[in-house]
Formats: sequence, C-alpha cells, structure tokens
Amino acid sequence: MSDYAPASRFLARLQAQEQRLLRQAMQSAAPAQAQDLQAWYCGPHPIGWVDRARAQAMLAQWPQCALQDGRLVWSVMDWSSQERSQYLQQWLLAQREAGRLSGWRSEAYRCWATPAYPPQPNEPGLFDCERAGFRYLGLRSHAVHINGWSQDGELWCGRRSASKATDPGLLDSLSAGGMTAGQGLWTVLQRELWEEAGLQLAHGQSLQWLGSTHSRQRVPEGWHNETLWVFNLAMTDEQVPLNQDGEVAEFVRLTPEQVVQHLCAGDFTKDAALALQLSLV
Repeated sequence: MSDYAPASRFLARLQAQEQRLLRQAMQSAAPAQAQDLQAWYCGPHPIGWVDRARAQAMLAQWPQCALQDGRLVWSVMDWSSQERSQYLQQWLLAQREAGRLSGWRSEAYRCWATPAYPPQPNEPGLFDCERAGFRYLGLRSHAVHINGWSQDGELWCGRRSASKATDPGLLDSLSAGGMTAGQGLWTVLQRELWEEAGLQLAHGQSLQWLGSTHSRQRVPEGWHNETLWVFNLAMTDEQVPLNQDGEVAEFVRLTPEQVVQHLCAGDFTKDAALALQLSLV
C-alpha cells in the first residue's frame, strides 16, 4: 500500500473485491510491445518505431537512411543538432501538407539519445522537431502528470475536451502536459497546473515526486512512446480546479469506488491510469 497519506486513505476506503478490480484495471494499461513495427536509429542510437510503409517512405526520401542488419539507420551523426532538427522539421511539414500528418501543434519536443534522469532543459539532444512528429515517427517524448488528491482520499480528474486531437472526452489526471524543448519538469508542472486547472502551488503545499513510468501503445498517428513523470498533489479544501485553456471540459472529484468503476469501463486515458498506478503501489 502507498505510504502517501491521501493515496493510503483512497485504498483504505475500497473493499477487497474493489481492490482486485482496481489491480485488474491497472493491468489493462500496461505498456504494449512494438510488434510489426520497424525500429529506426539515429546513428548508433535507437530512437523510434514506425510501421513498414512509413519506413519505406523514409528509405526512399532520406538519402542518409539505409537498412543495416535489419535496422533502419539515419546516418547523420556528422550533422549538428540544428541541421538534423531542420531536416526533420522540413520533412514533417511536407507530410503535413500532403495530408499524412495531422494534429500539428507548432510546438517542438526534444529527442535525446540518452537523457538525464529527469531530462534537463539545457541538455543538448539529437534534434528538436514538431510535437506531432513524435507519434508519427515513434519517438520517445516526455510528459508531466499530476494526480490531485483531496485530504480524504478522493481523486480530482479532468475530462478532456471533445475537441482534443487525442483521447477526446476521456478522464485524465488533474493536469498533464508534454515537455517542450528547453523546458524542465518544474516549469512544465507549473504551466500545466495553471493552464489546465487554474491552480498555483500554495506555500508549503504537499507535492510528492513519484519518479517515472513508460507508456507505449499503437495510436492512429503511429506509436505513442512517452515517459510519464508523475507527481502527487495534496489539495486543500479551498482549491477547486478551473480550466484556463479550453482543453478540459470539466473537473470531477471521484470517490474511490467511482474511480474503480470508471477504470473498469475504460473511461480513463491509459496514461492517466499508469500515472495513478504509480501513486497506489
């Protein structure tokens, strides 16, 4: 059982059968394996997974790309990070204009060969490119997830807007957001807390860093491959989340029994279920 007080109270309110259902629901969010996908490398560094048709397009359109021992290798380690970034960004723009890449956000993510734990904002990467390109090319992205707990062990969740490009209408963490290139965990956490939930950390408020978990699944855009950096936030009774950026349709405060019911019904995003699992182990 978790030693975090609100999460412990959450578990204590569940009957044995509900706890079994909770564990089963959590298992359904387990990371998938990249079956029937082509691994691709930037030089010696494994960085992504793409389907066979996309791999063939990369081979045909990237002169520096070739199959080597069954691996798709982009041999551009003699290029600078800026040159790799510009090349990828131009190619992704062409995919967008051809109608093959949707969900363009005009926001750059960073791809590292071996990032620090956690990644540092000034840490150079292999390249930066459009956020939508990360799923398209199966690249490892990074995101912050914050589980919001009431003092009595209930869970604050946001319901994603119906207009969201991914997982519209599903329940999500209190706030969550991707790590933009050049930003660190603390900056992303504060930004997402305010933009999604209208919250600012109060002086002395309990915030617990849980570490990370890895989310992997097939998605319509390609391959979702993301490290989730997870936090617990003990909310005061005066704090009521209110969305600021239009990306959350509503916030709901769920009892432990309601959380189990929604998890079993598949109403949570898989990433939110993984983030919650890290709170309850």
